[in-house]
Amino acid sequence: MRKIINKTKKAFYTIVFSAVAFIASGPVHAAGEMDQIKNRVISAIQSVSGPLGFIFVFGGVVLIALKLMIQHNNPNRRSEIITGLPWLAVGAILLGSAMLVANLIFNLGQA
Repeated sequence: MRKIINKTKKAFYTIVFSAVAFIASGPVHAAGEMDQIKNRVISAIQSVSGPLGFIFVFGGVVLIALKLMIQHNNPNRRSEIITGLPWLAVGAILLGSAMLVANLIFNLGQA
């Protein structure tokens, strides 16, 4: 499980940093170059963070459902698996609130 988490983290960081580098390297020819780069980076982060969060939460639900189907005859193991649902909900709430705070900060910076 640790290997999967580490590989997922590496893939996430690679995608985010590659997207930021690609967007920041676009042609900018006028004054206000930093504002254009900042706006590109912010739009890239906003366009990636929502779907990525959905994929993580949906993947968590699918994994818990699969584990429940595999352990359908073992009530003790099934109850242990069900205890993961509140943690998944807390993670989804934290992810959503982090996105909300990030959007507020980005919008305040643009005003």
